[in-house]
Amino acid sequence: MNQRISLAIIYGSARQDCYCDTIIEWIASAAARYSHFDLQLIDPLESSRARGPSSPGLPLKQLEHQLGQADAFIVITPGYHYGHVAPLNGLIDTAREHWQAKPVGFISYGGLSGDLRATEQLRLMFAKLHAITLSESVNFASPGQDPCAAGPSAEPAAGLDAMKSLLANLGRWATALRAARYAMT
Repeated sequence: MNQRISLAIIYGSARQDCYCDTIIEWIASAAARYSHFDLQLIDPLESSRARGPSSPGLPLKQLEHQLGQADAFIVITPGYHYGHVAPLNGLIDTAREHWQAKPVGFISYGGLSGDLRATEQLRLMFAKLHAITLSESVNFASPGQDPCAAGPSAEPAAGLDAMKSLLANLGRWATALRAARYAMT
């Protein structure tokens, strides 16, 4: 059995959002410290384009294959009106079986709370799909700030400690659940 962990980072915003790009770079840097992660990026907007009749998005079969190959997920979401983004919701609903028995960690940003409400909604959805959601999350509040200027580097100690914990637990759960999935087949 391959000991490397395929970690899918599902990111995106329904708007042009440089803060999400900053977070992706930050995650990639943090995950690079762990030699057992293979990162793949998945944009929920690609899945919404793939479902459209004349849109040139990533083919749905390819997107589902990426999700199926992943051992673990990190979902990055801004909060819109106290919830997560619609393209993310579409991706979750489209690929229901690919989440089962896999760990999911969350990073959210915006508002006074770092949009914890979006994360809590996602926890409920993923629990219904039999995914394992991690209790810790990484949240970046940005009230009244230019999110591109602030970024994760504005809170290096707290954010990095939370990210280390999230990655360590994703690694443990991914390894255990992958073994369980193989034992069941």
